[in-house]
Amino acid sequence: MKNLTRLYPRAIVPDRRHRWLSTGLSVLAALLLIGLPVLGWADGLPDVGDPGSGGGILDDTQQMAGSAAVLIGLLLAAAAMYYVVGAAISQYNEATMGRGNWGGFAMALVVGIAMIILIVWLLDQASSILGS
Repeated sequence: MKNLTRLYPRAIVPDRRHRWLSTGLSVLAALLLIGLPVLGWADGLPDVGDPGSGGGILDDTQQMAGSAAVLIGLLLAAAAMYYVVGAAISQYNEATMGRGNWGGFAMALVVGIAMIILIVWLLDQASSILGS
């Protein structure tokens, strides 16, 4: 603190009394905030509803979470399709350049198409489960 007063002569250096007062006021404010009764502050909030009752904010949150899960699944499916097509194009380029064979290209194509069909089927199943 002495360095502070050397650099800034007009600076007020807190002494022990000021620090005690500051700490005491902070503790008092925290206790008042925690200890105050709820005086109708939550009257305007929506009703949460009982779990499984099918109403209120809980049902809305579950529907949004289901929609978010389906959206994430669609994004993952799009990424998988991108990689499958990229692998098939890569195998095709290697086969046309003479570095690879056409069997590798056919295998990448068959496995890729099977993966895409499986992913779309799983997304359909998941969306029907999460939608109900």
